[in-house]
Amino acid sequence: MNLLQYQGGISLRELDRHLRRVPVSPGVYVVTNDEKEIIYIGKGLNLRNRLRQLVRYGQRLGTNHKGGRKMWTMQGIWDDSRVFYRVVADARAEEKKLILAYEREHKQLPFANKYH
Repeated sequence: MNLLQYQGGISLRELDRHLRRVPVSPGVYVVTNDEKEIIYIGKGLNLRNRLRQLVRYGQRLGTNHKGGRKMWTMQGIWDDSRVFYRVVADARAEEKKLILAYEREHKQLPFANKYH
């Protein structure tokens, strides 16, 4: 996955302050760890709202972002991870495509895309 096609690269801690710059368009987002390994691939029909939900879930202020909940079990997730996002017309199809490509390459899903 070429993250140069994405905007962001912001830590989860800083994302809250960056949200007003995130488009309200459909899109996909990728969360990486400090070693630039992808730990979660997600989508939003409104990227700004979805990323806000992601941050609020991590702060334990919301319950509407169950996808990726495993990443909050990782040590240092707030400072060591980065969020990248990209506007796309069909967020659902793009997310599925990205996850399948990741799975083909790595023979597994990203850490936080795994279910239970």
